[in-house]
Amino acid sequence: ASFTRPRAGPISEDCEKLRTTGILTKEFVEELFRGKFHPHPFTVDNFFALLEYLRIAVQIEKDTYFIPCVLPLDDPNPVKFVKERSPALLTWGKNVLPQGFFPALIVQLLRRKSAPHFRPSRGAKQLRRAVYLNSQDGALLVVDQTSWFELYFSGEILKFPLMLEAVEESSRRLADRMKIHGYGELIRGVRCPGVSCDAPFIHPGIILPQCNMAECTEMEAYRFELSPEQKHWIKSSSGASPDAKQGYKTPSNQSEGLSYRRLL
Repeated sequence: ASFTRPRAGPISEDCEKLRTTGILTKEFVEELFRGKFHPHPFTVDNFFALLEYLRIAVQIEKDTYFIPCVLPLDDPNPVKFVKERSPALLTWGKNVLPQGFFPALIVQLLRRKSAPHFRPSRGAKQLRRAVYLNSQDGALLVVDQTSWFELYFSGEILKFPLMLEAVEESSRRLADRMKIHGYGELIRGVRCPGVSCDAPFIHPGIILPQCNMAECTEMEAYRFELSPEQKHWIKSSSGASPDAKQGYKTPSNQSEGLSYRRLL
């Protein structure tokens, strides 16, 4: 979906808010379609129920909904953190994401009934391919890289595996509900450093947690050792991240340190 800038006025302000933040209120829809739903049996409540059923929108508070698929399109260049943090990657065996899956995944994460619970960040700039979610444990940035998701997290090291498991669980559940088949198995990965494979582009390495290594997807039989930051995303036999003992100070503001820039 895309929006053109409407003429100035109260409705134009709400349209601009929807276009830039993904926030849609029931009051705005009632005003926009006043007299068009009644006495027709399709009501405003039916409209929002349909959006929720199709996983286009999710209710984040009373009469307020978040619609990630209408957020501004970002530049096709990858998005990354200014402070070098090592992301976790999730992709399917065919190294491609189903069309329309990313915004539906954001909705699925916001609808989670079990911890961790997420809310869209109101302070960060949201993009259609890069959405910030706040939780009680820290801020999570989920990035659509076309062939995989990237996850960046601001919380304590012990919580890194929990975030990855939450996104993985929501991805599997969503794929099952959308009856997505033929893409292979959902796999965990990290960014391959590209030191020995010499691939000229960013690509995943599949995590091999039993040996703290990853296998490059671009060069057959090439494996590399996970960096200390990459190990944050996997659990040790004790249930903690292997390097949790190193400690990590969570920013006082959950969104602190979470920003992105164009990668040239």
